[in-house]
Amino acid sequence: MQRCFFDLYGTLLVFNDAQKSNSDWELSYYKFISQHIDSSLADVRKICKDILESDVEKDKLLGLTTYETKINLWLEKLGIEISREELEKFADETTSVWQANITLAMDAAFVLKELQKTYKLALITNFDHTRHINKVVEQHNLNHYLDPIIISDATEIKKPDPEIFNIALRQTGLTNEEIIFVGDSNDDINGAIAAGIKPILIKYNGVSQEDSNKEFEKVTTIYSLTQLLD
Repeated sequence: MQRCFFDLYGTLLVFNDAQKSNSDWELSYYKFISQHIDSSLADVRKICKDILESDVEKDKLLGLTTYETKINLWLEKLGIEISREELEKFADETTSVWQANITLAMDAAFVLKELQKTYKLALITNFDHTRHINKVVEQHNLNHYLDPIIISDATEIKKPDPEIFNIALRQTGLTNEEIIFVGDSNDDINGAIAAGIKPILIKYNGVSQEDSNKEFEKVTTIYSLTQLLD
């Protein structure tokens, strides 16, 4: 192994309270939309669900991120007009609200520092707002360890599509046999397997998103990042 690729959320960054993160995020939408039109929290939650789950092509003409494009499409449906500056501010503020209950895994900095002595490290993350990821990576000094940093919003390709892994391989000049990928989700593991990369499933507190997935019984599993040093 010459390089270790990492997922971000659920792997290097962990949720202190995922439910609160989502609730606070939804509430920030409700407060904003309520300033413009009458709307119930239940209606806003449906909008938030669509923003999370929908696949849209980002507005390159306006230079928007995928997340900003989704917000803009919904505001148009609701008849709410805001400036480009207000749109960017709202996108940044709502992702920051969601991020507030998420922290760097306790052993992440130590493990990355130790691994960096021997291996090259990189990041592959599914996220619709590149500006937010760049901010978070810098805040936690992850840019000191991880290069390249591959963000689905920038590549317009998401895990489990193996092409997002291939982009990272091309940028590093390495082959899939030289890589391991550490992640916590179905998309992480399936994407790595599809790209011919050895996956490692991380289960903090003995659980992960994929506990019920029998296909992953043979996948190497760790319960802390420190185990990567063994």
